[in-house]
Amino acid sequence: MSIRPEYRTLGNFLGVEERPATGQNPVTAIRLSEKMWESVDAWAGRQDDTPSRSEAIRRLVDLGLKAKTGKT
Repeated sequence: MSIRPEYRTLGNFLGVEERPATGQNPVTAIRLSEKMWESVDAWAGRQDDTPSRSEAIRRLVDLGLKAKTGKT
Protein backbone atom coordinates (compact mmCIF):
# COMPACT_ATOMS: atom_id res chain seq x y z
CA MET A 1 0.00 0.00 0.00
CA SER A 2 1.49 3.30 -1.05
CA ILE A 3 0.51 6.34 0.97
CA ARG A 4 1.11 9.86 -0.22
CA PRO A 5 3.64 11.62 2.06
CA GLU A 6 1.09 14.16 3.31
CA TYR A 7 -1.07 11.30 4.61
CA ARG A 8 1.65 9.45 6.52
CA THR A 9 0.98 9.23 10.23
CA LEU A 10 2.31 7.18 13.10
CA GLY A 11 -0.69 4.87 12.72
CA ASN A 12 0.11 4.30 9.05
CA PHE A 13 3.74 3.62 9.94
CA LEU A 14 2.75 1.08 12.60
CA GLY A 15 0.14 -0.54 10.34
CA VAL A 16 -2.74 0.55 12.57
CA GLU A 17 -6.03 1.58 11.01
CA GLU A 18 -6.90 5.09 12.11
CA ARG A 19 -10.20 6.89 12.28
CA PRO A 20 -10.43 9.17 9.24
CA ALA A 21 -10.23 12.91 9.78
CA THR A 22 -13.65 14.54 9.89
CA GLY A 23 -12.50 18.02 8.94
CA GLN A 24 -14.37 19.30 11.97
CA ASN A 25 -13.09 21.14 15.04
CA PRO A 26 -10.11 19.53 16.79
CA VAL A 27 -10.54 17.67 20.07
CA THR A 28 -9.78 19.69 23.19
CA ALA A 29 -9.08 17.96 26.49
CA ILE A 30 -9.86 19.51 29.86
CA ARG A 31 -9.08 18.36 33.37
CA LEU A 32 -11.92 18.62 35.88
CA SER A 33 -12.20 17.52 39.48
CA GLU A 34 -14.53 14.65 40.33
CA LYS A 35 -16.89 17.20 41.93
CA MET A 36 -16.98 19.24 38.72
CA TRP A 37 -17.68 16.11 36.62
CA GLU A 38 -20.52 15.26 39.00
CA SER A 39 -21.91 18.77 38.58
CA VAL A 40 -21.73 18.54 34.79
CA ASP A 41 -23.42 15.11 34.84
CA ALA A 42 -26.13 16.36 37.22
CA TRP A 43 -26.80 19.38 34.98
CA ALA A 44 -26.99 17.13 31.91
CA GLY A 45 -29.41 14.83 33.71
CA ARG A 46 -31.78 17.73 34.35
CA GLN A 47 -31.99 18.59 30.64
CA ASP A 48 -34.94 17.30 28.61
CA ASP A 49 -32.72 15.55 26.06
CA THR A 50 -30.00 14.33 28.50
CA PRO A 51 -26.97 15.46 26.47
CA SER A 52 -23.64 13.64 26.51
CA ARG A 53 -20.87 15.02 28.69
CA SER A 54 -19.25 16.65 25.68
CA GLU A 55 -22.48 18.30 24.61
CA ALA A 56 -23.25 19.35 28.20
CA ILE A 57 -19.85 21.04 28.47
CA ARG A 58 -20.37 22.82 25.14
CA ARG A 59 -23.77 24.08 26.29
CA LEU A 60 -22.47 25.18 29.69
CA VAL A 61 -19.59 27.07 28.10
CA ASP A 62 -22.03 28.71 25.69
CA LEU A 63 -24.30 29.72 28.57
CA GLY A 64 -21.34 31.09 30.50
CA LEU A 65 -20.15 33.13 27.55
CA LYS A 66 -23.61 34.60 27.02
CA ALA A 67 -24.22 35.38 30.71
CA LYS A 68 -24.26 38.98 31.75
CA THR A 69 -21.80 39.41 34.60
CA GLY A 70 -22.24 43.10 35.22
CA LYS A 71 -18.49 43.58 34.75
CA THR A 72 -17.12 45.99 32.18
